[in-house]
Amino acid sequence: MPDGLFGAIPIAYGYNAFYALGHFLPDSISGKTPISTTARRIASTTFEAFSPIGNGAFEHKSPVATAMKLVAPTASHPLIEWVANENRFGAPIYKADSPFGGARDPDSYKNFDSANPISVDTFRTIHKMTGGGRFNRDGVDINPAAADFFISSYAPGVINETYKGLGLLVNKSRGVETQNDKLPIIGRFQADVPDQWYDGAYRKVKAEVMDRERLIMRESNVDKQNALDKKFPGVIEAGAIIDGVDKNVRRTASILEKARNNPDYKPSDIVEMENRFRKENRELYERAVKDFLKYPNLQEIIMSDK
Repeated sequence: MPDGLFGAIPIAYGYNAFYALGHFLPDSISGKTPISTTARRIASTTFEAFSPIGNGAFEHKSPVATAMKLVAPTASHPLIEWVANENRFGAPIYKADSPFGGARDPDSYKNFDSANPISVDTFRTIHKMTGGGRFNRDGVDINPAAADFFISSYAPGVINETYKGLGLLVNKSRGVETQNDKLPIIGRFQADVPDQWYDGAYRKVKAEVMDRERLIMRESNVDKQNALDKKFPGVIEAGAIIDGVDKNVRRTASILEKARNNPDYKPSDIVEMENRFRKENRELYERAVKDFLKYPNLQEIIMSDK
């Protein structure tokens, strides 16, 4: 994962199969990606490049989404992805409700920070004007991520890039940190390791580690507990890292939420806090992932396509 910015040339399907061969093989030859994962990635890219079916179907974690995209018309694929909450690369499109229950956020607050501010302002204003609020789901409650996702899926390239550009200008005018955002059109020729990669890698490890850690800690027999610890090396250490990172993220989120609801804070103060906390959280995720990579079994989780 090199640091810095690199050039990229978009290429058509078909040619990308040969590119994938040279792109993915070094991940296993000189990197830490399992050869089985590399082989699966090359096979998937080659199949999708030359097959009349597929078109991103095999990138999904959901078998239902994969099956539906194999038989449904291409025009319906974004709808399937939205319902499954997975883009064509298997990443979430919007924040899902907690699997552990509890209060549910309004849909107008389920977007990620990367959402276009025009979409966020528009749908949160509509929600508020129709009787909704930060902590209730009344009124017209629409996820801002919906506008971004369907514009990028269905709108012509010029409209899509213009919309992104306007959102970037709005963020810049508010003082929001935009140095990691890709510029419209120019960004298509830009290649780098996105900040979201560390966030996604962290969540993948967390999903696997927390179940294994609970299994180890719930074992009352010391010998069996030690055996599980040896079976899953690094799980206890990773669990401690995750606990620390999550506490810091929750703390900053709580501080930010209180500031947003405090009339004494100016909008510029809120933006400054958001920028600072976003940077701090990004650094936390990056450090955590680099610690996870010290353990072979956690490396496999990070580098896998699951």
